[in-house]
Amino acid sequence: MFIKFEYDDEHMSMNDLSNIDYNSFTNKYVKIIIKNKTNPYFLDKFLDNLYNKSPADVSIVDLVFQKKNEDVSVDVGKDTKSILVDYIKNLQLSNEGDIIDFMSKLYHEAINLKMQEGT
Repeated sequence: MFIKFEYDDEHMSMNDLSNIDYNSFTNKYVKIIIKNKTNPYFLDKFLDNLYNKSPADVSIVDLVFQKKNEDVSVDVGKDTKSILVDYIKNLQLSNEGDIIDFMSKLYHEAINLKMQEGT
């Protein structure tokens, strides 16, 4: 009737995500405890798969937000395109090259449009 599931995608692959027994969540009261979420796409995919199995109720406890006094570092030396490419590479997709090409073209198109508006 009740299931507690600890979500931690720090060392998770797409294969690990697909090997979770989502059928066990059907008609159950599910409590998800998020310990680490390093890949937002994985978390979204996990939650989509979970909700597709019609649980009775889902509650989510996000321990990541509860951590206090944690230093956040931002690499200000990276440009927007590099950040996009790094993000896509971290998704571990089979067609990452196509997606990187598409995002690069889209990024350059947006830059060109912005520059045309400014003149």
